[in-house]
Amino acid sequence: MTTKSEYNAEEWQLLLDVPTLAGLAVMMSAKSGLGTMKEAISLTRSTLEGGKEFPNVELIQAIVNARLKGGEKSTAETFTDNPYQGLGIEKFKAAVSEKCRAASEVLARKATPEEAVAFRTWVLSIADNVSKAAYEGGFLGFGGTQVSPEEVAAIDSIKAALA
Repeated sequence: MTTKSEYNAEEWQLLLDVPTLAGLAVMMSAKSGLGTMKEAISLTRSTLEGGKEFPNVELIQAIVNARLKGGEKSTAETFTDNPYQGLGIEKFKAAVSEKCRAASEVLARKATPEEAVAFRTWVLSIADNVSKAAYEGGFLGFGGTQVSPEEVAAIDSIKAALA
């Protein structure tokens, strides 16, 4: 099992960033007013619940604890020095895919195979939970689809990048 101390600052920030970025990429794929708020809540909840879903994966525990107890944040959550501010959705999704690929490379070098699989599973579950948090389309919450084609495409892109 790997711990935070085995990653340099840039690698650790990358591992903190990817779960949030994956959820944001799905959330931004099909904005829907009130639905976007529900998706934002789901993103936060799903990220933090990783600690419960993966109690024996030290890496995920360390990431969740860093966020809960250490006050560490994703760079996407900062209001200053946010490298994603002002990017259009397509450029943002491309940046997220690149970060996911980079995280996979770091995990392949430093994490156990089990941790790498668990991290990928966790990130994809966050993206999936965000996509199912609200219905897209319809009127005043009626009708529409739970997961839009744009959200499916975003999840597929994240999945491919994490492979």
